[in-house]
Amino acid sequence: MIGTYKTADFTFSAHLSFNKDGRLVDVDLRLDPRQCHRLKDAMFAKYGSVESSLEDMEIFEWRDGSARNLVSMVSLDGEPAICAIGYSPLPEDQTEGL
Repeated sequence: MIGTYKTADFTFSAHLSFNKDGRLVDVDLRLDPRQCHRLKDAMFAKYGSVESSLEDMEIFEWRDGSARNLVSMVSLDGEPAICAIGYSPLPEDQTEGL
């Protein structure tokens, strides 16, 4: 399923994936690359992050108790080319104690 997700500051292209039982298993939100740095700064301010670099890709991850959230940016010539947010609900046995 593909749609649009809007916030006050950003408009995303949303790609939703469901399993055969109809449960939401993944959300991939893609953002105009020109807004990537602003989004990254907003995520840092709200959630804090763990940052790692893999060649030209930067990955920022946080967990909010029930989901693993991922912001990835792929850079070309120092400018972001792709910005995506992945949301994956954690299995129930991994959410205890978070």
